[in-house]
Amino acid sequence: MNIIFTTLIDLGLDKFELDNHLYKAAATEDNELKVNKKLKPKEVKDCVYFIFCDDELVKIGKVGGGDRCLRQRLFDYRSKDPTGIKIKEAILKNKRIRIVSLNFQSKSEVVYGVEIESSTRGPKLEKALIEIALSKNYSLKWNKNKG
Repeated sequence: MNIIFTTLIDLGLDKFELDNHLYKAAATEDNELKVNKKLKPKEVKDCVYFIFCDDELVKIGKVGGGDRCLRQRLFDYRSKDPTGIKIKEAILKNKRIRIVSLNFQSKSEVVYGVEIESSTRGPKLEKALIEIALSKNYSLKWNKNKG
């Protein structure tokens, strides 16, 4: 995890916050992407996640602003999703995939008398981190979204 911490700190993320909030979402095991068993459906609906392939940051993504959750997104990556295909190809080449996330708690708020989920932070943080990563010459070669 040291290279992951070093990379994320290089992007400007706070070490203390990473120590306390970085979540191990999925990793390769037995030639397959295994999702953390503790991750429950609909539990994480607002987050930024980072995909590392052999310790190289290859994608910054987000969940937020819709009905998807992190668990669903990770299971997408075990299917025909474009990033899922890249993950499968990397695994076939014996590369190590690790996906970590920074999760935000959704809170309800009342807007003009109607209860709604609070606004999401994942999309804005994703955009900012992609811009920082590109300015620091991280290739993010699996990102279609470049900010």
